[in-house]
Amino acid sequence: MIDNLSVARLKGICLQQKAISDARGMSLINYGVGYGIHSPQAKVKEAVNVTVVPLDDYYEDFGKDRLVVAIKLDIEGNGARALRGAPKMAAAAQNIFVGIHNADKKQECHNLKSAGFNILDESKFPNGVTPNGLCVATRNLAGF
Repeated sequence: MIDNLSVARLKGICLQQKAISDARGMSLINYGVGYGIHSPQAKVKEAVNVTVVPLDDYYEDFGKDRLVVAIKLDIEGNGARALRGAPKMAAAAQNIFVGIHNADKKQECHNLKSAGFNILDESKFPNGVTPNGLCVATRNLAGF
C-alpha cells in the first residue's frame, strides 16, 4: 500500500498498521500471495504482530465531530465484530459497505438495520467469489 500510494503520488492519506475489532489488543496477522481464510493454497510469506483497536479509537483520534461519508469493511468475516467496536463512528456515518465472508451472512445487515440504517442491497455472490456477499446501508435515501 505504501509503495502504491508513493507511485500514485496521492496525498492526504494516513496509513495505520493496525487491525480493527471490537476490543483493544494484539494479533498475529499472516499475509502473502493469495492469502485469505478462503484460500487453502495460499503461500504465507510473513506474519506481523499488530495492534488491534476498535474503530471508535481511530475515530476519537482523527475524525471526532466530522461527517463520516462512508465506512467500507472487507475484513474476512470480521465486519460485525468491527462494527461492534464502532458505535460512535457508525452513528456519524452516512453509508456503510460490508463485505460478508462468513456463514452468518445476515448478521451484519441485521445489525445495521437495527441501528437505524436503510439497507439498499444485501447481495449474495456465487460460491468461490470473495467476499461471498455484500451489505450496503445508508442513512440518506435522498436521490435513491
